[in-house]
Amino acid sequence: YAEAFGKMSDAILNSFLFSLSAIAIMVFSALLISYLIVREQSRASTLIDMMVMFPYVIPGAVLGIMLSSTFNGMPLPLTGTAFILILSYVIRKLPFTLRSSIGILYQIDRSVDEASISLGVTPVKTFFRVTARLMLPGVMSGAILSWIATMNELSSSLILYTGGTQTISVAIFNEVTSKAHFGTAAALATILTAATVLSLVVCRRLAGGKIEL
Repeated sequence: YAEAFGKMSDAILNSFLFSLSAIAIMVFSALLISYLIVREQSRASTLIDMMVMFPYVIPGAVLGIMLSSTFNGMPLPLTGTAFILILSYVIRKLPFTLRSSIGILYQIDRSVDEASISLGVTPVKTFFRVTARLMLPGVMSGAILSWIATMNELSSSLILYTGGTQTISVAIFNEVTSKAHFGTAAALATILTAATVLSLVVCRRLAGGKIEL
């Protein structure tokens, strides 16, 4: 554990920073996209729904290669940076949060929005002050799943990472395959598991749920 925290502290920090950044983007995107799909039903919204869900069936390695090739030069040279990893996480894990957001929004009657607007509140303020708050439990449950999946993401990370953007999952893979340091890999795996479980417990507690072990 001393070696894991000493030599792999950057990988541990990267995993949390990248995952938190991706989750923040996913939650905001899921709120907007789910509202568009449920409240503004049209061919365009159906197409957007299909486009967002499509990357879920693409293997992570394939997505990593696609992103690396697309952003390997101008005008957006993101290859080798933290931004391309965060982008890959958002693209791959957004469906978890989106489906949960859509499910909870279907349970919120449209009359709630209409009542707020009829009282003089603008549609934008109605969305953020009323609808988004009512959607929060469903959004958070999807965000938890996205968080767990993002923290454990390996396939796309292997394609896109560099020395300065290594994550815990990549560090575990490298310790086992390249260096045969099974002790360090086991310590990192324990840290990853503990971080995932702790995050789940904290989110459930904040949401007012009960944890059954």
